[in-house]
This record gives sequence, structure tokens and C-alpha cells, in this order.
Amino acid sequence: MNDDLNRELALYVLHLTLHALHKFITFLLSYKQALHGANEARSLAAKHSFPFTRPSDYFAEMVKSDAHMERIRVRLLNESSGIKKTEDKRKEREGKKFGKQVQVEKLKERERSKKEMEERLKGLKRSMLSFAFLRRFDTDNPIQNERMCWTNLRQTMTTSTLQ
Repeated sequence: MNDDLNRELALYVLHLTLHALHKFITFLLSYKQALHGANEARSLAAKHSFPFTRPSDYFAEMVKSDAHMERIRVRLLNESSGIKKTEDKRKEREGKKFGKQVQVEKLKERERSKKEMEERLKGLKRSMLSFAFLRRFDTDNPIQNERMCWTNLRQTMTTSTLQ
């Protein structure tokens, strides 16, 4: 059973190959025949001095007048400038949308950093107050005590921002 299928498959592949080869040979023969006919016609035209090529100074005569062609040129320029303007406006709108998004993100980032800084300040104030209450100062002068607290706060902030 398996041998029959293999034999059928081999015959089918052989048939397709022969068919493709036949098409290629037919095309090649027709190409050679056309090429031979063109060469023969060219030699006969040259033999009888029959012109079969265009002269080197040949120019086709214009069907439309110069004024009509100028109107067409102006219209095409207007269309292209209109297209360019609409593209520029579209790009500008997209740029504005993107700019608004960037601006909103910047504002959010500023708010986040502001809140973060406020939280850090609150923490430092709390730590400073707890430190001030725990620490015993040598003087009974409240102004001197406050100065020392603020000095400690500044030192704490500069060291925490550097880290």
C-alpha cells in the first residue's frame, strides 16, 4: 500500500516537473523566434535604407498651450501648499497635545516633590522638637535655646540633602 502511494507521488512530481519544463521551453522558443524576427526586420530596413528609429532631435509637439500649462502648474502649486499647510497645522495640534501632556506631568512631578519636601520637613521638625525636649541646654535663655535648635535643624537638613 505504501509503495503505491510513493509511486503515485513520484509520478505526480514527475508530471509537474515535465509540465514546468515544457512551459519554459515553449517560452524560450517563442522568445528566440521573436528576437530572430526583430533582427531580420532591422537588417532589411537598413538594407533598403528605411528609417525605423526616431531621429535624435525628435520632440513631440505639445497638445496644450503654454498658458494652459501655466494654469495647471499654479493649481498644482496651490494644492501642494494647501496640503503642506494642513500637515503643519496637524503637526502643531499634535505638538500642543504633547506639550500639554508634558506640562501636566511636570506639574504633577512638582507637586510630588513639594509634598515629599514637606514630609521631610515635618519629619525633621518632629525630630528637632523631640531632640530639643530631650536635650538639656546649658543656658536658661530661651533665645539661645531656639538658636541652638535652628542650628541643629540646619545641620541636619544639609547633611540629609547631601545624602
